[in-house]
Amino acid sequence: MKQKTLSSSRIVGANQVRKALQKGRQGMLLFALDADPALTEPILELARKNGSSVEKIPTMRELGKLCGLEVGAAVAFDALPLP
Repeated sequence: MKQKTLSSSRIVGANQVRKALQKGRQGMLLFALDADPALTEPILELARKNGSSVEKIPTMRELGKLCGLEVGAAVAFDALPLP
């Protein structure tokens, strides 16, 4: 599997990602397949509506590690730079 890297403009956590998407930010949403769908589905819908790409990560632990955390993460957002 190709090693993924996130930019310095990454946003981690459901609340922060939701706020960024509601403000119209675009980029790449990453979500953990083992996260609670009640948490991830509304965020996935927002990302699709604003044209952001979506990538699945197998586990919350793996997504957390990808974000440089020692704990798991349900969602992360690699935001494009603001114009």
